[in-house]
Amino acid sequence: MKKLLKASLLLFIALFAFNACTEDDDSEDFIIDYSSLPSECKAFVTAHFGADIVVSQTKERYTAESDGTYYMVYLSGGYEIDFKKNGDWVSVEHATNAIPQTVVKLLPAITQEYLTTNYADAKVVEIDKLVSGGYEVDLNNNIDLLFDSTGKFLSKK
Repeated sequence: MKKLLKASLLLFIALFAFNACTEDDDSEDFIIDYSSLPSECKAFVTAHFGADIVVSQTKERYTAESDGTYYMVYLSGGYEIDFKKNGDWVSVEHATNAIPQTVVKLLPAITQEYLTTNYADAKVVEIDKLVSGGYEVDLNNNIDLLFDSTGKFLSKK
């Protein structure tokens, strides 16, 4: 019985380790030239991060998406911007610095008002457009806020 338990445990560990090593998160990454980005991506970067230099850009293909193409742009200031294939921005983030106000102003007016009224001292460090059409806004005080597609506050995480 002890041998069977040991063998089962070893098999479980081996399968877990094999799965962890082969996990690919269903994506393929390709480093591409800045000139290969859609013009909408380049226009967004220039408009909102003009002085920041593009360090690298990656084209990813996720099987979960209908076409699967996303562009990820990394700036020298530590910002990451993700775009859909058509050039629409999906997320803007930085680990600690505030997202430029020009990007925050892309949120619905009611969302901007909520942030100003309730979190005036906090910095917006990440904005994600959700598949539902809503937004997730992460603040530098470790508060994450969810808004619907009209900008109405839904919940705090």
